[in-house]
Formats: sequence, structure tokens, C-alpha cells
Amino acid sequence: MIDLQIERRLEYFFSLLGSHATHITPQMELVDSPFRLHLDARGDHLVIALTLCIPNNQRNSALMSLLTQCTPERTNGIPIKSFLTSSELVASCCVSLDSAPQTWLALYQTLKMMLWQAQLGHALT
Repeated sequence: MIDLQIERRLEYFFSLLGSHATHITPQMELVDSPFRLHLDARGDHLVIALTLCIPNNQRNSALMSLLTQCTPERTNGIPIKSFLTSSELVASCCVSLDSAPQTWLALYQTLKMMLWQAQLGHALT
């Protein structure tokens, strides 16, 4: 069960994304093709994970490109975790549920840009 204030923040975040979740739950997934956004509200933190399917022959180079982009300057000091699953490249971070939905949106947009750049095989500096 999610606290009402957190539920409202998550609803606002979805409205900032231009999407409206019909039911807010602690674990949610949104498809923003070709990306998948995973949200996990636990305790007082929100895990934001964005995934992108990567062809097998590009997986290692895409991960290396993504790792070179994981600098604290890009996310105002919030650490980014990057890894591969069996079919996807993942970039994720963890923020306080007390932070503003605008902060969540900025992180989502940064993760999205990082994954695009990794798929292209280069990082913009």
C-alpha cells in the first residue's frame, strides 16, 4: 500500500510524462517504446529503471558506452547503476520519495538520453 502523498506524487509524475496510470501500485511499469520504465517504491525510496532492448552484437559496446556516461555531474550526484539483462540494457537510480516529481522526470529524461547514446555507440560529452 502506498501513502496518499506518494500516490499523488506518482500520479503527477505520470502526468508530466504525458501518461495517466489507472492504478498506482508500489511496482509499476510503463512502455514508452522502445523503452520500458520500471518504478519501484520501497520504504522511503523510489527506484527508477529504464530499459532498452539491444541486439546481441551491440550489447557489450552499448554497455561500455553507457558506463562511460555514468558520471555524477549528469544526475546532480545521484548514482546510476548500469547493467545488461538477457535482452536489455538497463540504467537505474534510486531517489527519495520525498523528492519532487520534476526531479524524477529529469532523471528519467537523462536515463533515456544515456540509453539512446549508448545504443548509438557514443556518449556526448
